[in-house]
Amino acid sequence: MKKFLLSIATGLLAVSANAEALVDYEIDFAEQAKFPFYVMGYEPQIVDGVLKAEYPGEWYQFFIGDQIQTVVGKDYTATVRIKASQAGALTLNMGWGWGEGEVINSSVNATEEWQDVKTVFQSIGGTNCNLVLQPGNHEGVIEIAWVKVSHDEEGIAIPTPDEGDVLASYFDSNGETFGGWGASFENVEEEGKPCLKISNEEAKDEWAVQFAIDRAYEPGTTYYLNFDVKGTPFKGISTEFQCQDGYVGCGRMSKFDVTDEWTNVTIYGEALKSGDKEPDRMVCSVGKYVGTMYISNVKLYTARTSGAEEVVAPRENRVVVYNLQGIKVLESDDTSLLDTLPGGIYIVNGKKIAF
Repeated sequence: MKKFLLSIATGLLAVSANAEALVDYEIDFAEQAKFPFYVMGYEPQIVDGVLKAEYPGEWYQFFIGDQIQTVVGKDYTATVRIKASQAGALTLNMGWGWGEGEVINSSVNATEEWQDVKTVFQSIGGTNCNLVLQPGNHEGVIEIAWVKVSHDEEGIAIPTPDEGDVLASYFDSNGETFGGWGASFENVEEEGKPCLKISNEEAKDEWAVQFAIDRAYEPGTTYYLNFDVKGTPFKGISTEFQCQDGYVGCGRMSKFDVTDEWTNVTIYGEALKSGDKEPDRMVCSVGKYVGTMYISNVKLYTARTSGAEEVVAPRENRVVVYNLQGIKVLESDDTSLLDTLPGGIYIVNGKKIAF
């Protein structure tokens, strides 16, 4: 069993107004027709857009999340919107490979009113993890509206393309384009803009219709995708990183909405390595989208790193370390402290190094 260190977070976590947390996993049960996870002997039901578990008369547990990717040493926050017909303590745990070793649990309190309960944990191993709720012998009904797992809860600043390092641009008159599969994809001009036009006539599985940007993505790096979009209104289109070899998930990006007016949006997320699989595709799943969507003026970029590289002027045997947002995270003559840094990409004495 891959282990996780967990602790309870009380109150709301502070997030600055101009910054966002990185979402690793989220599910809104209002978007689900039936229980979407592996059944552990007891299957909750989706009722009026809410996951509903009625006490079955014996100890039980059930999934509320799966395929959640984590990186060693990072803090993650699991947030669950929940209520119960009778107040009481429940157990929330996360792990991988159930039954193969120790499971570290976290207690959360459900009340008779809707509330957002938060649990903070530090991953010490594991990718594609499961999130399990264990009501145990709790009597009554438990309802869950949505679940989210995220990290960098203090928030990361979201740079504009002009403030970042643009890696590629598409559908902005430079001739660079991308496409997809599962529906109609056309390169067209709409209101004077070069666009990708996506037309889907009927709802399918989310992954049955996708478009993708294929390139090597550096694990541990946060990528931003800025674009103009309009079309048939729709909420919550999801995007993730993937390794094409085996179609393995390698990190999630934030979701975006479509309105009937041109809107400029930025989605973002951290590319991750999953086992020995490297991310080499950014893929957007639009199988549930019905209608016509136009995407234009697409820019793929990262936070600007040139400033961090130029700042470093180390003495002999001294290490100065910046993260990819240009924030100094370590300065010391003791090089062994490098081993204490969470896994990721850093600028060490002016050179980009992966830990």
